[in-house]
Amino acid sequence: MSGLNQSIDEHDVLLRFLLPEAGVRGAIVRLKDAWHEALSSHSYPDIVAEVLGHAIGAASVLSALVKLEGSLIIQAQGDGDLHTVVSHATSNRTIRGLARYRPSLQAGSFERMCGEGKLVITIDSGNSERYQGVVLLEGPQLANVLEGYFSQSEQLRTRLWLQADGEYASALLLQELGDSDRDDLDEDGWTRTVHLAETLHASELIEIPPAEILYRLFNEEDVSIYSPESIRFSCGCSTERIASVLRSLGEQEVRDIIEEKGLIEADCEFCNRHYEFS
Repeated sequence: MSGLNQSIDEHDVLLRFLLPEAGVRGAIVRLKDAWHEALSSHSYPDIVAEVLGHAIGAASVLSALVKLEGSLIIQAQGDGDLHTVVSHATSNRTIRGLARYRPSLQAGSFERMCGEGKLVITIDSGNSERYQGVVLLEGPQLANVLEGYFSQSEQLRTRLWLQADGEYASALLLQELGDSDRDDLDEDGWTRTVHLAETLHASELIEIPPAEILYRLFNEEDVSIYSPESIRFSCGCSTERIASVLRSLGEQEVRDIIEEKGLIEADCEFCNRHYEFS
């Protein structure tokens, strides 16, 4: 098992790995400080925080397997009481996220809380290139919805394990290699790899450091582990960015708003930072 050492950080770290003989690639992430920062500006109920943690963990591992310089965004929009969940991960390994819900929200499955709607995955390279994939919000957990997306849209078998509580948000992703990346492979590799991953108890995904999890699961497999990558929270909002949005409105409209209200106020939905412009 190459590339694994015990000096790897226990949290706020992303590990990408490859099981070449099995024809499987994957990523695992465990967030603590970054997760706390994502929660710090909001007072989410536990059931909302758990779903948001799943979404941020999923965006983190999915962005690690997408070849991009930019960002990957997961957005669930439905007509239920948990009507909006957004997670955002960048190629610079930053994360952020938000959720919007009604006070009447009750605990239930992901599709029941979100209601009828869609899940949109956006890959934004930061220029004119922008890819979006859409799937219905059908599945008891967010992981099931995302697995269905990859099965339908990418035709790649994909499995996700997501866990979150007030302390940690973690995710494990396995995905079979595409035909162009496959050579002489073990035909039972996917089944065996998934079976090994399923021996991991749900609580262990947030309780055990990623490097230790990979060792426990795949120590008898041929596994290559890439260099660990640190994850941090970053909202990305700034006075300059908000000002740029205001400029896009046009000078006259901005002047009209200031004349009516005395100033322009704006709040960032991700970090709740407040901006004022005279």
